[in-house]
Amino acid sequence: MSISNRPTSIPQHPTAVVYCEANFGSMDGKTANGLVRHSEKYKILSVIDSTKAGMDAGALLDQVSNGIPIHSDLSTALEHTDGVPDYFIFGMAPSSGMLSPVERRLVLESMGLGMNIVNGLHEFLNDDPEFAEASRAGNVEIIDIRRPRPKKDLRMFNGSIAKVTCPRIAVLGTDGAIGKRTTATILARALNERGIKTVLVGTGQTGLIQGARYGVAVDAIPCQFCSGELEATMVEAFEGENPDVIIIEGQGALSHPAYLTSAYILRGSMPNGVVLQHAPTRTHLGDFPDTPMPTAASEIHLIETFSRTNVIGLTINHEKMTDAAVSAAIIKYERELGIPATDALLRSPDRLVEMVVEAFPVLKEKLSALSI
Repeated sequence: MSISNRPTSIPQHPTAVVYCEANFGSMDGKTANGLVRHSEKYKILSVIDSTKAGMDAGALLDQVSNGIPIHSDLSTALEHTDGVPDYFIFGMAPSSGMLSPVERRLVLESMGLGMNIVNGLHEFLNDDPEFAEASRAGNVEIIDIRRPRPKKDLRMFNGSIAKVTCPRIAVLGTDGAIGKRTTATILARALNERGIKTVLVGTGQTGLIQGARYGVAVDAIPCQFCSGELEATMVEAFEGENPDVIIIEGQGALSHPAYLTSAYILRGSMPNGVVLQHAPTRTHLGDFPDTPMPTAASEIHLIETFSRTNVIGLTINHEKMTDAAVSAAIIKYERELGIPATDALLRSPDRLVEMVVEAFPVLKEKLSALSI
């Protein structure tokens, strides 16, 4: 779907609390984690997670306080806000994609208090009679982020990606919930700040909730239309923004046996380059303890065999790593893989920018012209 351009005046962002019980800072809490780090659409007031109540959300995630508190429950969160927040955002991404009975009751309670609901799950709450009635009774909105357009309007791949003549860079990974969207967001921001007009195309619920202007939840679309919907979104972003570069958020991993959306992202966007996100300390795939992690080298080989593209750099997820270990890993991967490596969160974004402009001379020329 195409998300309309921002107005010239910046409106007051609606307020929101984010529910992430027992999962904030973990893989299944990736939606809440992302919103705490970056949100163009909502002003995040607090996070709900009783296991981490009393902490600052930014300090927990990135060791930098951001003034977003973590509360034990909804009532406590409301006690610390002026009035009822505009939105209750379900900030978890469980593998089931469904609400538990406890979560259903909490969402209904929020609606009864007058809060709109942002739902990123595969379960569409507007289709549930109980939620539909609560929406009507409370005059509140339910936003099912993952709901695709009607089947009659879904688009097949048709080759129009050839119209997109600017560099297209996909940020892929070796696992799900590994930091692809965070790295893509940091990279897009860094390029824009340096005068290289960049559009980030979202491909999952978190990016869309954060406020991506262009995007589509690829994993909710019938597979026949996945690459076509992404292709059409890429064309819309290119024609609507005339960018110097488009960054595409990755999903899952090309080698992942359960999350296959990277295949459609590679086919639909046909990226000219790929930045690969890898977690050196992971021994198995996040939700699959019996499935070993791929190596960075094996994933690069698979990507470059599957698609006519090159992996231009590696970014590191530093979970369970010291700063010294990150530095050692950067040196190791650069030596072994022959491509630049960095950590998007712990190292300067200059290295990310260098990674991209070195791979695409047209961007390097633009950056040089801007610096004159």
